[in-house]
Amino acid sequence: MKECYKFNRPDGCHGGVKLISFNSLVTTAKFGYDLLNSLRMKINKEWHLKNKMPEKATFENRVKWHVAHQQHCNCRAIPEKLLEEMKKRKIKF
Repeated sequence: MKECYKFNRPDGCHGGVKLISFNSLVTTAKFGYDLLNSLRMKINKEWHLKNKMPEKATFENRVKWHVAHQQHCNCRAIPEKLLEEMKKRKIKF
């Protein structure tokens, strides 16, 4: 039988958390981290050093930076909120 703790939430739902050993947790976390990194493209360090996001960047600054980033590095995706706003404004990328 699985052991779990119950958490009372305001919505009345009870979520269960399975207890696992620390070694299992570390192994699982390391596997997930290694898998995630193997799926990502390596960072283009030179591009990042030459192309810093401006302080207090405007919407236009952010769009320009992230579109260039996708073309030159692609170590991570465009943030979801920015992507949604770009779609609302019909900005092609």
